[in-house]
Amino acid sequence: QNPTSDGFDVAIKVFKRIQEFRGRGEYIDGDSRYSRQSFHKLDQRQQIEVWTEKEYRNLVRANNAGVPVPTPLSCKKNVLFMRFLGEDGWPALQLREIGGGGGGGSGLVRKGSGKWTELYCQVLVAIKRLYWCAHLVHGDISEYNILVCPMSLVENAFEGGGRRRRRGGGALGLEKDSLSIIGEEKETKEEKDGLQAVLIDFGQAVERRHPSAHTYLCRDLRLIREFFVKQGISTLSIDESEQFIVREQSGDDSDGDDDDSDDDDDDD
Repeated sequence: QNPTSDGFDVAIKVFKRIQEFRGRGEYIDGDSRYSRQSFHKLDQRQQIEVWTEKEYRNLVRANNAGVPVPTPLSCKKNVLFMRFLGEDGWPALQLREIGGGGGGGSGLVRKGSGKWTELYCQVLVAIKRLYWCAHLVHGDISEYNILVCPMSLVENAFEGGGRRRRRGGGALGLEKDSLSIIGEEKETKEEKDGLQAVLIDFGQAVERRHPSAHTYLCRDLRLIREFFVKQGISTLSIDESEQFIVREQSGDDSDGDDDDSDDDDDDD
């Protein structure tokens, strides 16, 4: 058990075959943190270890910025250690798994339910906080890379309006003018004990100054919108979503440069 796990179960992610994900080099070579090495010139073992390290560093940065992610604990070579998100040994469901219909979902949330709207708002706020406070773009957000679990299990769970519940720092609110079409969130006891969307799989996340960051951001927003539209709720358009993310507003924790100053040292 890692001493920083605080008594919670630990999830272990082992990276084995780099060939499973083609084109990984584009997420490394354009990253200023790895500007001194070319990903394609590394051997397979080195590539896997760099990818593992990058996911850990991205998770640390996102977690420190108040983004709901699995709490990173440490990494070593090709193994990443995180706080386990789930109950009684069962992992939290992916976003795609909580719906009903013919998609093989659990039926936990019915089509058109207000819970989909809450989750949609949470995802947008998480993307914006990631962009402004962690200076990162996820690059691979979809219903497969978002977990849904009880707020009590998430270190950076959001309260109403996208405010962080447990960590300090400024609040990142949902602006009424930009999200009015999908309603207002309310802080209630039911919400505090409710569901939280958690972003996972951060190996491909890039700094927002990466040459392809805008392309990746727009792709993320398109995929998220397509999924939630299928759940029968109103959403922002792609252009409206992009403006909501990139428009700076009071309360954004956007001070500081896009560097790695908030990264923790790896626990060897």
